[in-house]
Amino acid sequence: MSCPKFIDSVRRCEKEFGEVTDATFKFCINGNHQDCPILKTIEQKNPICEYFKNCPIYKNFKVSDFDKFVDLTSRFCLSENNKNCVRYQLNIAQEPIPADLLPDGSVWE
Repeated sequence: MSCPKFIDSVRRCEKEFGEVTDATFKFCINGNHQDCPILKTIEQKNPICEYFKNCPIYKNFKVSDFDKFVDLTSRFCLSENNKNCVRYQLNIAQEPIPADLLPDGSVWE
């Protein structure tokens, strides 16, 4: 395993994210652990959207959606681009946010 937090963080990952999927382990074993959205969130090394932990979209991701979760979080929630999230912008403007609206402006399928 190349992830320095693998042993110590599995229980914490499960506690914070509900479960650790086989898909998450690809980050642990392939040398790309620094790209894992779970590790980024735990270590808070990247810019993290202030609404990330309470975002209903984040809460609705399922195990089968992990690749989509990784894509959206790396492009918006856990990057310097987090202020460009459509949900973030609506929240700041105090406008209603559709429950199925994703950070990129598309709708949850």
